[in-house]
Amino acid sequence: MAPDALTIINGDFNHCNLKRSSVNYYQQIKCPTRDAAILDLMYTNVKDAYLSIQLPKLGKADHNLVNLVPRYRPKIQREKPRTIAVRQWNNASIDHLRAELDSTDWDIFVEASADVHKLTQTISDYISFYVENTIPSKQVKIFPNNKPWITKRVKVIINKKKGLFKKGDTNALKEVQKELKKVIAEEKSAYRDKIEGLFKDNNMKRVWDGIRLMSGYSNKSKP
Repeated sequence: MAPDALTIINGDFNHCNLKRSSVNYYQQIKCPTRDAAILDLMYTNVKDAYLSIQLPKLGKADHNLVNLVPRYRPKIQREKPRTIAVRQWNNASIDHLRAELDSTDWDIFVEASADVHKLTQTISDYISFYVENTIPSKQVKIFPNNKPWITKRVKVIINKKKGLFKKGDTNALKEVQKELKKVIAEEKSAYRDKIEGLFKDNNMKRVWDGIRLMSGYSNKSKP
């Protein structure tokens, strides 16, 4: 389960109050369910995720029915997808880029630069220019619930799992589920290593963004 997924815990709690043991869960039923008491509780990790409406008892039941009207909107509905350009690194384009860089007279940059900082910036801009002009790119739509560790490798196995589910092959489905779990763990580990590498570059903003993605942390819960 994704760390920022909606979590629901419900039942007849009687004297139990989950809010006392976990500040991350919020009681959603605000109307009495038995006489004047609220015994049937439902907690979620999103504040004000549901509107509770009291309904009459069903048959001989001693608890009232409760109609819970969702207020919660998944992240994919709250935020619009964004489109980014992704470079398509293939052998042909890499060979083309290598040929362009090999034919460059780098001494010209050294002679024209007054200091090492200007030289570094000039060479970086030069390489970026050739990357933009030799490496093709395509537009990719990124949805707000996309996780960076759900890579193409993971998606291939997910599609494989869907196919086996449709076929009703339960034995193969168990095996591919194990494979999927293993691959997701590997991709998350690779992403974690990437985030840890950002410490060396002192890029704390990207480090923090990565940690928030992996942990599902948010400084406030939005319905």
